[in-house]
Amino acid sequence: DIDHLDEEADEAEEFGNRLSVVKTLKERLQNVEAALVKINESRYGSCEKCGKEISWEVLKIDPESRYCQACKASA
Repeated sequence: DIDHLDEEADEAEEFGNRLSVVKTLKERLQNVEAALVKINESRYGSCEKCGKEISWEVLKIDPESRYCQACKASA
């Protein structure tokens, strides 16, 4: 049945899309949790790669940023 195969393909695609969203949200949550730990340890705003201060412009856009703009660009 062709309709049945199309329906299964649609369901598989939707499942794949949901997995992608879940993965993205889990990564974001991990970054937020890491930022909270940094706040408690007075290390918030320091780049994890080079140790330099992360600019306020970057932190305004991405408050849980782990890297400064230069290190993000080189990644």
